[in-house]
Amino acid sequence: MGQSSFGTEGTSASRGIRAGLAAILTLCLASDARAQVTGDLVVNRYDPGRLDIVAPNGTPSVSTTGGTGTFWLGASVMPDDRLVTTRRAPSSGVVFFQFDGQPAGTFDTPEVSTSTGDVSVFADGTLAISDQSGFVHYYSETGVHLGSFSAFPPGISGAFGNHVDRDDVLWVGA
Repeated sequence: MGQSSFGTEGTSASRGIRAGLAAILTLCLASDARAQVTGDLVVNRYDPGRLDIVAPNGTPSVSTTGGTGTFWLGASVMPDDRLVTTRRAPSSGVVFFQFDGQPAGTFDTPEVSTSTGDVSVFADGTLAISDQSGFVHYYSETGVHLGSFSAFPPGISGAFGNHVDRDDVLWVGA
């Protein structure tokens, strides 16, 4: 499926972020660790909230410990190799972990109006967080809300999965 030209209203024009729409299976969105951990998968266990790093042969190598909240969704790798996931409870937000599984921070995402979906990371560390109301919200890695855009034309909602590809293009799926 090709790129779509749905806008990026509310974002800085200088970022040059393009949004693409694709029908992407949630399973394919489980990891964006392509550059940091060749071949390993980052798996989100949702409930109880836990991330596992699993080798291609299925052998688990790291499991996160601690962390804030429950009902985690999505997983991605920051440019500095920290792991990031979204959470739904006790409020919408993100949780960071060091690559050895130790907690490394959290922040709330009050602009998410329905339920958090997936999280992906741009090359500069900006987070793209799906909101199941149909929006995608951009946050800095320190929790500053950078803007939002409607991921779908009127009448279609439910932004769930997202992925930032190697060209720094955001793809969003329902």
